[in-house]
Order: sequence, then structure tokens, then C-alpha cells
Amino acid sequence: CCSTFLPFLHRAMPKRWKRGARDDDAPSGTPWPLAVETPAPPSRSRAEQLMQRLWKGELEGETPDGSLSRPVIPHPSQGTAKGYSSRGPRSSEAFFPVMSSEELAPLLVPLHHGAEKIKATFQDFGVCIVTDVLSNAECAAFEELWHDDLLRLLDGHKVEGEAARQAQNVQQDLKAWPQRWDQHLGIKGMASKHGLPHGSFAWAARMHPKVRQVFADLYESSPEDLVVGLDNVFWCSAQEEGSSTNPEWLHVDQNHRTGMTWPCAQGVLYIWPSEGSSSSTTVVWPKSHKEAYEKMMDDPEAITRGRSMGGQSVKLKELQLPYLREELLSEALLNSRRVPCPAGSLLLWDSRTVHQGWRGGPRLAQPICWEPRERRSEEALHRKLWMCGSGIASSHSAAEGRVHGMAKEAPSPSLEEGLPLLRACLVPYGIASGQEINWVEQHEAIWPSDNPKRQADVNNLRALLPLLRPEMEEVL
Repeated sequence: CCSTFLPFLHRAMPKRWKRGARDDDAPSGTPWPLAVETPAPPSRSRAEQLMQRLWKGELEGETPDGSLSRPVIPHPSQGTAKGYSSRGPRSSEAFFPVMSSEELAPLLVPLHHGAEKIKATFQDFGVCIVTDVLSNAECAAFEELWHDDLLRLLDGHKVEGEAARQAQNVQQDLKAWPQRWDQHLGIKGMASKHGLPHGSFAWAARMHPKVRQVFADLYESSPEDLVVGLDNVFWCSAQEEGSSTNPEWLHVDQNHRTGMTWPCAQGVLYIWPSEGSSSSTTVVWPKSHKEAYEKMMDDPEAITRGRSMGGQSVKLKELQLPYLREELLSEALLNSRRVPCPAGSLLLWDSRTVHQGWRGGPRLAQPICWEPRERRSEEALHRKLWMCGSGIASSHSAAEGRVHGMAKEAPSPSLEEGLPLLRACLVPYGIASGQEINWVEQHEAIWPSDNPKRQADVNNLRALLPLLRPEMEEVL
């Protein structure tokens, strides 16, 4: 079978995949980056076999090999029961406590309790944690898929010294991935670069039948009538330390002033547990999707941002009415909590619910959003098809099909002294098996410029469509 990076073994790097200082050292005529894998990177077919087993439910009853739980990081958050850290926040930073067991209990709904209980909890609180979506063996399989995605990126070319030793350790154990290397993959605890939003891990999570069914039940629809968003992977390495404060950026992801007034559910499928005070997770203000949200929609900030479909996000600290901003921020800082999510659980929240990310400790999870197909325009489908072939993420919304704000340029190899070289881009899952070399050859047609937002809007897809899996259009 063909390795994911077979094209890089035999062909020169396309022009849009930028060349850096290390290229000057490469022998003339040598494909760049030179791909010398020891051991060879996992094949696409191996990953797809594991994905099929996950989707067919073949791993539900199996016992995983080895330990799944990520190591506990001994850096507890230093905070008071509510409000700010006991040491006081830095400017624009806040402390949010982890939910107590009493606060968490009404939000936890085991999957087998059924669709009605999940929907009622979601509608009442604006947030719900569906537990037991994945078994331990399935979580272990997802961890393996993510490990494979990262190994496909690692290039053995000119890896020396400490980086070479670390790379060898990573080959054996995902948890050996150094925290410093995370900067290669993205910022703010997200893996947004190198095509990772379209790797095997991300697509295995999006397409998992139980996940799709949860969303279908929320919309009282069938899974076949839904389409999916293409968000970034949530990733902080096992070596990530806990944090006592985080930047405060509490916001909602749906602005009714844009005209988008339908209910929208966002989700995150957790592979590693994000529990306790030393884990990256999501902060939510339960029940803020009702009265607090309506107040936000009356603020001039929401009205102004609503003039553009890209103005869905509204931050509390940017509200223009001083009395309303202070009132809602005070309530939010008092009532917002970090959500402890068990491994194998699906965190759901209403897009109108006030929330933000919390970075401080390990996390391996995949944001997922399925929405009714009727909401998605042909223009959005066009953009999402291009994203599936280019490796670029979308915002959470399946209906919008908007290029993610972190996508700033075309993929390129990561070059930094003392760190291993990472290849430009995974072959996206959406590229059909056997089309890998053709995908590289068509790179100029897919990326005539380095601007992802522009390319998503103007690309005619003529070169890309023949390379895509036929089933992609059905879920986009």
C-alpha cells in the first residue's frame, strides 16, 4: 500500500510549499524535504482499516493494550473557590474553577439514557456531557490514529542531537511528544497546521456513528440529513503544565443579528480525560444561552458585527454598553466553570452559551459540529470541498463553511533550529486512495495563491474534484 508521504519520496516539493534555509544544504536534484523514515511512517491503508473498525463498532468490547490515561501533571491550579486566582490575575486574565461534583451531576448523561434525556439537559442548561460514547479500547484506537498522524509529519532529514533522541522516543510513545514541539502544529491549544484538521484522527471522530446519532437526535433528524464542520484538533501534549489563570475571552459563537437564528449544537469528543485542575478543557456558563444571551443581542456590538456573516462571535468584554458589559462580565466570572470531561465523552453546548477555552494541561479531543443539510448553501459546500483537499480547517459551523481564523497561509514545512523538520502537509483524508501523487501534482491548481480564505471562495475545484473521495460531498 502507498505511504501517506510517498509523493515526497519521489517528487520535488511544489513551488507553493516554501523553501527555507535548510534547503541550501540539500544536494542538488534531491527531493526536498528529503524523506528518510526509520521506521517508515504508517500507511494510509492501515489508518483507514482502524477507522473502519471504529465506525463498525468492532472495538467497543475490546480491552486496550497498555495504559490509556495520560499522565497526571503535578501542577495544580492555585485558585480560590470562585472568581480570580488567589495570587490575583494578570491583566485580562481570569481564574475559573473546575465544576464541583454537585455542579457537574445534572449535566452528565450516559449515552444509554437515551436521546430525550440528552436533549432535555442540553436545552435546559445549554451544555451537556454525554458519557460512554467511546469505550476504553476505542479511545486507545483514536490515540493511535493521532500518533500515526504526527508520525507522518516527522521527517528524519537532518534531525540531530537532542531532537533526534526525542523523535526516536516519540516513535514509540505519543506521550513523549515534547511540549515545545506543539508550536509547530498551531497556537492556543489547537493543531491547525500541516493538514492535521483533515487527518485520520479528525475524520474518524467526525464520522463516528454514535457521535453522528447524538447530533441527529438533537435535531430530530437522521444522520444522513446532516453535514459536518471541519474544525481544528484540540491538542496539548502530555507534558503541558497546568495553569492558575488564562486570558479571559468569554464569548458566544452565534450572533442572531446576522440572521442566523436557528439552534446550533457544538461538540468536543474527548479521547484523553480532561478532569481536575491540570487539564486543558472548555469553560462554560450554564444557562447563559437564555436571558444573558438575549441581553447580548441587544448590545450595539452584536448589531454592528451582525452586518457580516463573519460576525458570529461576540465577546462579553467587547460589548459597547458599559453597564451591560460590567453586569454580564461579573455574572460570567462568578458562574463560569471549567468542565471536567471523562475520556470517551462528548461535550455539547449551545452556540448561544457563553464559553471559552482553557489551556493548562494535556488535551486530546476533536471539536465536532453536525447541522441539518438544508442550512448549508452551495457556496459553503464549494468552500468545504476545497478545504477537504487543501488540509485547511473551517470554523465550527457546518452550515457556514467559513475558513478558520487560524488559517493564514498555505501549508509549508516547519523549520526551526533544534526542532525536527515537519513535512508541509498530510495527504488529507478526503483525497481518494491512489490519488496521492496526483494531489501533489495539482498543488499549484489547488493553491494558486497563499491566501486560504480567498482560495476557498474563488477556486473552481476543477483540478480537485477528481481527487476527492466520492462520499465527501454527502457529508459536507
